[in-house]
Amino acid sequence: MSKNIKLSMVLFIVLGCLLRVLWNADMQWKGDQIWAYETATEIVETGKWPVLANISGASNIRTPGMGVWSFAVLRYFVNTPLGLNRMVQALNILAVFIFLLLILLKVERSEKEIWLWGITLAAVSPAMILYSNHIWQPNLVPFFSVLIIFCHFFRNHFMGAFLWGILGAIIGQIQLSGFYGAFALWSFTVFYDVYIKKNTFNTKWLAWFLGSTIGAVPLIPWFIHVWTTTDRGLESYRAWQNIFDFQFYTNWVLDSIGINIRRIVMGKKFSVELQFLKDPHIFNTATYLVGVIYISLASIGIVMLKRLFTNISKTLKEKSLLSYLNQISQTEFYLLAYFGLMGILMTLSALSARPHYLLTAFPFTYIFFAKIFFPNRKIILTCIILNLILSTYLLSYIHKTGGNVSGWGYGLTYQKQMEIKEK
Repeated sequence: MSKNIKLSMVLFIVLGCLLRVLWNADMQWKGDQIWAYETATEIVETGKWPVLANISGASNIRTPGMGVWSFAVLRYFVNTPLGLNRMVQALNILAVFIFLLLILLKVERSEKEIWLWGITLAAVSPAMILYSNHIWQPNLVPFFSVLIIFCHFFRNHFMGAFLWGILGAIIGQIQLSGFYGAFALWSFTVFYDVYIKKNTFNTKWLAWFLGSTIGAVPLIPWFIHVWTTTDRGLESYRAWQNIFDFQFYTNWVLDSIGINIRRIVMGKKFSVELQFLKDPHIFNTATYLVGVIYISLASIGIVMLKRLFTNISKTLKEKSLLSYLNQISQTEFYLLAYFGLMGILMTLSALSARPHYLLTAFPFTYIFFAKIFFPNRKIILTCIILNLILSTYLLSYIHKTGGNVSGWGYGLTYQKQMEIKEK
């Protein structure tokens, strides 16, 4: 890797981190965010820790208390919603740098550049920047996801496996989709370490079990709640056609190229997104610059899918499945666990796989992109630059309008709501 490539990666990562902390008062401030802050404040003031949190939109049942407990811990250090949002931003930035440390310490030399390009793309991704900028339980997930991967690399040591077990139990308590990722990683690791590699990696399974058991203790009240709740809500929400919608994989592809922001910001109306594609307007004239970026990224996405299917077809022709699994790289291991097994599990569950569920797999949606295109650095760099431009414009647009855009799902920003309240 040349010095210029390294410097460009550093520059993009720094810019991505700066975008995360820019215009803090423009954070989303709706029901979930208000509830999280007020409940965390109540915990700090009363010392009463609820065993259950709010109702999950996906399952229509109460979620474990860990998510709001996490905010309560952060709330001890700050006194305002904006302060708590800064803590969320800090954890997401920290996740990026912890992952960078992991790459430097443990990733094979032949794979390092792929992982570095992946985390660079993640740093400037519009979705990841938006997820880093409001008080919402799923926004804590990337931090824990990175810690899980870090510990997983050290699973041949007692403490590494022990912490992997604890964190795997915790991540699903913060966001229920975390259980899919944790189970997929564990299942594939068992299959790979025990069956494929015949325990040569020396994974400390007892340590993992002890950690998982300790981490699962706070889940006991939640299990009782789910078991005793008459209307569990799952069947009413589950739509079997979701199996054939492949929402997980659709979101994965759109997320990896940076155009999966519709549901986060714009709601479900395509007309609203179409209006955004005309931006920016100069002298009341649409320039369609955003539309050009979208088309460019979508074109890259089409090429990516073509390469993906070509690579899969080529591999299946040249190698048996067992032979391939014996030779997989570190990158392929985690992509098979998350893109492969987690995606299959979530699809077969018949639940609607919402975009933020993929935070459990952070940052492998972006490493997936880098893996497919590497060593074509021009395409990877082009995607990163387009993502950075799109992120910058999106944040500036939210700042300029205060979120006061007809049909947008983002809602009025915290700053805008406070201004209205003061009038």
